[in-house]
Amino acid sequence: MKKILFSLFITIGISINVSYAQEATSNNDLRGNQELFTIKDLSSKKTKIYKLEESSVGQYYVSIQFPVQSELDKGNIKIDPQDANKLDVQFANHFITFQYAMAPRKKVKCQNVFLLNLRGEVQVVCKDEKEKIKQINKFIKSLRV
Repeated sequence: MKKILFSLFITIGISINVSYAQEATSNNDLRGNQELFTIKDLSSKKTKIYKLEESSVGQYYVSIQFPVQSELDKGNIKIDPQDANKLDVQFANHFITFQYAMAPRKKVKCQNVFLLNLRGEVQVVCKDEKEKIKQINKFIKSLRV
């Protein structure tokens, strides 16, 4: 009888211990914003950064950061989710077009003008890629709300 009770307690103890070990945990930090895309303008000595960010509560912001405080530096601008979706789709179209539809560069050396980041995937735009630069500058003008 003692052996049965002892083995029953051991079995229950092990099953409880195993159930705690299998419990899923989440380490998502709800305080930060998720960057949907980033454009770093490296054409001058002072880098300008343009971002579209989504907060943990579903709000969208266009962030325009200039190295020196200016009238163009607007910080975070809250935008409508539909407008954010349009910007996201437009940027993704440019990014994919640059990556796959346009002819690849033939030169080895590259003077970076823009660094594009679409959800972690990075693409470099070089000084001699005039059509890409033209399209990015046009897109940046649409960001200045």
